[in-house]
Amino acid sequence: MKIRLEIRDRNFNMVEILDNEYLDLHWSYSRIGGCGEFSFRLPRKIFEERAISGDYNVRIYYRDPSTAAYTLWYQGIIENKTPSFRGNSESIEISGHGYQVQLSRIYISASFASKEVSVIVKNLLDNYITANTNISYTGSDLEVTTFTPDTIDFNTDAMSCMQTLADIVGTREWGVDKNRKFFFKARSSTVGLRYVPGNNITNYSENQDFKEIINRIIVQGAQTGGTYYTATYNNLPSQVKYGRRDKVIQNSSVNSATVASKLADATFAEFNDVVRKANF
Repeated sequence: MKIRLEIRDRNFNMVEILDNEYLDLHWSYSRIGGCGEFSFRLPRKIFEERAISGDYNVRIYYRDPSTAAYTLWYQGIIENKTPSFRGNSESIEISGHGYQVQLSRIYISASFASKEVSVIVKNLLDNYITANTNISYTGSDLEVTTFTPDTIDFNTDAMSCMQTLADIVGTREWGVDKNRKFFFKARSSTVGLRYVPGNNITNYSENQDFKEIINRIIVQGAQTGGTYYTATYNNLPSQVKYGRRDKVIQNSSVNSATVASKLADATFAEFNDVVRKANF
């Protein structure tokens, strides 16, 4: 497999193309957040490296052996540069994250009444995010939901705002993709790929996690007149099956029964039964 690593400056001008020099290259992608962490190591003299700096753009491409064309697989920004040496060996560790990390840099103070969730997401992008980050979006990447909060307040960073909206709706995939495009979509239930055990899959393990079960939720929301909004919700079938498992959810954006109830329902949908995770 041929992988090309590009480093560009903050204005996306090319700094270096690394085809063979990098070592221990890792990157990740998740349905929550999009492009995740990355890291690699350069075997360079630690006091002579001046070309690579913080917030520089990192792009990872895959080269198709049949066409020799490069396809973008990942894009992120440098957050850490760690020169070190051991004996006679010198190297520089580079690590960072996908562009979703820029959401945590933007503070939002806003209130919305009777606005469908995807409309709120678009408003936050238009008025706070796209002008102050390297993140953009297209309309098709913001899918309409089935929920309209009667009222919701934000007084936090953009990352927390998006996480709150996704948690309230439930079954969302959201984040920033390889093209620095923000997406907020329903989780797909369509099977895209099938792998055959014993042929494509040679190792498999499953973890059935009972400790993450939640069947009673106490929502603590915004403070009004010196009193915090509080509501309690129960999932009785899960309580009968597993016993009571309480969880306090604190979120200052919640200030109504409509929003609190939807947040509890979305959480129950994820955690009212055993959580299964698999590695293969």
